[in-house]
Amino acid sequence: MIFANVRLPDEIRIAREEGRLVIFAGAGISTPPPSILPSFNGLACKICGRPVEKGTEDRALGKQTKNGTDVHLAAAQILYNSKTFPTEAHKEILRVFGAAKKVRIVTTNFDDHFSAAAHNVCRKDPVPEFYAPALPLGDDFQGIVYLHGSARVNPHAMVLTDKDFGAAYLTRGWAKDFLVHCFSKFTVLFVGYSHHDVTINYLARGMSQTDLKGRWAFVSSDLTPDDEENWRHLEIKIQQYPIDPTNKNNAHQALTNLFIGWTKHTKETLLHRSKRVKTIAAGLPPESDADFEYLDYCLHHSQLAKDFCDAVRHPAWVGWMHAKGYFKGFRQIFLSRCCKK
Repeated sequence: MIFANVRLPDEIRIAREEGRLVIFAGAGISTPPPSILPSFNGLACKICGRPVEKGTEDRALGKQTKNGTDVHLAAAQILYNSKTFPTEAHKEILRVFGAAKKVRIVTTNFDDHFSAAAHNVCRKDPVPEFYAPALPLGDDFQGIVYLHGSARVNPHAMVLTDKDFGAAYLTRGWAKDFLVHCFSKFTVLFVGYSHHDVTINYLARGMSQTDLKGRWAFVSSDLTPDDEENWRHLEIKIQQYPIDPTNKNNAHQALTNLFIGWTKHTKETLLHRSKRVKTIAAGLPPESDADFEYLDYCLHHSQLAKDFCDAVRHPAWVGWMHAKGYFKGFRQIFLSRCCKK
């Protein structure tokens, strides 16, 4: 389906409807206003006081630690303060799940914006929260998992340096153990990541050790052929969304709009969908991909298919449906109802 001109792959939509979706959220979710927090690279640059090559942030922070800097405390002071707040995306990602007990979010961010957003979105039912290294079972959890720790709860447990990543994914392995079981059961959607994120490279280690379910990432439309190849190398399917460089507050607003549209769709009643289907059917066959894919989704529901057949008036629909292959599924019901008119 298409929401706000961005395609939502059926595999992701169905996984959410069946309770098999986990959303992994990266630093890109917390960079727009009113959050205005740095990426992992930006964080490393601030702590080290110099430019840091992308993909080497963990090693740079490790060297900074050896030079006497308390990088965990420095990171906490940057990431947890009274001037940063959850973005619209934090709230909409939570709303997509429909209820507090259905939320499955894993974030590698250190800020607590998902927790703050959950208190606003799920006011009646608290969303469980888990902080590294005390993680739940990867194949049996609900709630928000702070895979790399939290600047608010325990700054020195945050996974920042190469030594921290080594403990989390190799020597102690608590992050790897969580991921292996998570990736083996759930369809995973990555948002707010780029292929060269050091975090993605570590997550890939967990993905390489299990029988994986579907893995997707929403990525901006400015990626290069090399970027696409790197995502394929990680065995992660990508869905692009457009960026708007003229939007100074958030060039990636299209991603947030996708979640807004997706949330609205999940809240639709059968009556609402019936009205929209009848409205579409009363005119000519749709030209827009969004209307077509919405109609295609609804026609798989028996009652909505009947409502559609009742509302069709123009003979152009016969050719349209034949071209789309719909008559294979319900030719008799369509013809019988048209003959009654």
